[in-house]
Amino acid sequence: MENGNKGALIIIVLLLIVFVPLAFLTTTYKFKENKEKEKKTEAPSLPEFYENGNLNFVEYNSLLGTYNCNNTNEAGFCGYAYETIDDDNYVLDYYEDTYLDELGIINSKYTFLIDTDATYDQNNTENKEVFLYDIEQDKIIGTYRAVKNYTIGLNGDYFIVKDLNDLWGVIKLEEGITQVIPFEYEYIGVQNQLANAKETLDTELFVGYKNRFWYLIGNNGIVLSSPLAAGIYEYDSDIIIGVLNNKYSLYNYYGNMLLNSASYDGMKIIGKYVFTLNSFGKYEVINYNTNEVVSSKTVDIENIDDIKYDFNEDGTINLYKGDNILETIK
Repeated sequence: MENGNKGALIIIVLLLIVFVPLAFLTTTYKFKENKEKEKKTEAPSLPEFYENGNLNFVEYNSLLGTYNCNNTNEAGFCGYAYETIDDDNYVLDYYEDTYLDELGIINSKYTFLIDTDATYDQNNTENKEVFLYDIEQDKIIGTYRAVKNYTIGLNGDYFIVKDLNDLWGVIKLEEGITQVIPFEYEYIGVQNQLANAKETLDTELFVGYKNRFWYLIGNNGIVLSSPLAAGIYEYDSDIIIGVLNNKYSLYNYYGNMLLNSASYDGMKIIGKYVFTLNSFGKYEVINYNTNEVVSSKTVDIENIDDIKYDFNEDGTINLYKGDNILETIK
């Protein structure tokens, strides 16, 4: 081999000896550097909700605060309170859900808690104290017997709550807690009507019952209707459907009967009309402002809920039995 070729070979070998390990070290360093970056970008480890006698309130991968449980024995319970429903004891047409939910975190600030040495679950909520806990301030700001929000929730962050004297009132949770309706009612509820966003129940009006009479109450706490002996079934801004002795009648806010004081076996408010039903399956659609009967038919239905309706863009109303349109009301 010529001297020139030998020299070139030696140089190549030397370069390989130097640069191959260097390339390996550089690659290894970059790999470790990337791993370190990955570790830094990984979400921090968050505690379980119940851990070591504490409740940890986590929302959007952030720990908002904690609560130190007083009762940590296995027979007791420390955690979110379940909602209560008592509306099935009354005539109000309310939103029915098949499952009672935990109330959870409210506005990233509040929660309703149970901390008891007794058994507690969604089927065993009676006679337990429910604490309203301010997560930010780490303190209890209210104590109640029960909380109601119909699972779907009440528009405007209202909650119907029962005090320790077993009387219902309404609170609103925003930056602070506001008492909207005082604790003086044996029952408070809202009807099955969604708010404009169609995600929570409308809370412009609440139904209250005390001392054998029924009332409509605004969300400012003002009682808007005269005492009514008939149980409130449905309502809107100026009329009330009341039920007395299983008969449905229409009232104004002064407690006066409308529709010539007639009573029916079923009744619903549909826009500017009321839909009435008698025991023979005859229904009437009546303009309650004028008493005009705009439609009258006899159909094979057992109760008022067999008839459904929806509104068209032109303001007309479709009446349905099952999937079949009975008629369109103009």
